[in-house]
Amino acid sequence: MTCHFHRWAAILSCLLLAGMGVWLWPKRVLGQENEGDKLKRGDILISFRPSPFSDLSEVTGVILFNAPLAIVWKVLTNYDDYARFLPDISQSKVERKEGAVVWQRVEVHNLWPLPDFHYLLKITNRPEAGEIEWQMLEGNLKNLYGRWKLEPFAANPNQTKAMYTLLQDPGGFFLDLTQNFSTRSLVLERLDAFHAEIQLEKTRQDGQPERVIRPNWRKAIFWWEELEPPRFRTEKKPPPPEPAPAKPKPPAPP
Repeated sequence: MTCHFHRWAAILSCLLLAGMGVWLWPKRVLGQENEGDKLKRGDILISFRPSPFSDLSEVTGVILFNAPLAIVWKVLTNYDDYARFLPDISQSKVERKEGAVVWQRVEVHNLWPLPDFHYLLKITNRPEAGEIEWQMLEGNLKNLYGRWKLEPFAANPNQTKAMYTLLQDPGGFFLDLTQNFSTRSLVLERLDAFHAEIQLEKTRQDGQPERVIRPNWRKAIFWWEELEPPRFRTEKKPPPPEPAPAKPKPPAPP
């Protein structure tokens, strides 16, 4: 009898503690936050979906940029500047423009055993819809395409909700799961870099002192990921040197 009593007492105690935990734990732990709450906190929301053109998955990252859509669009479509602030891209050059269509030549620096990637993209800009789509025309990957979808953030029109989707299939002997997680890491790293560059552009337009972005090259590989990646890899420009004090003039002769 005593043994049964202690057993039921232990079960009731566990149920009571579990109930108190559910009541006390924040919504973040219980997964009850909505998408807007997570984005306002600074999270990047990652999802996978099957690709109709590859055995790999499309990876989508959703982020909130603290800038209006016009500033975000200006940074995203400044294709010649990508090599300056995207850590994995070593060269980026627009070869041709025809209306809303852009042909961009890109060189990507990789770690062994992957070769460096080089490819030509055909990019279609749709500013009225807040959309950008790209597709590889030639290169040393098996398949590569992606898209941006931008919209003003419902809670604050001066912020922009952005969805960045990427399918990157290098082909070869790499396991699908490994490549999908590498693409996930690449999406996270690029969104961090775009976030920093957009913040810098907003700072410039607000007339504040300009800062210089200095990205450290680090190939996006999921086992190298930082738990808290630096959102702003920036550095203030050093102040100009103070002029040397003027030498006193000799007294005039009598």
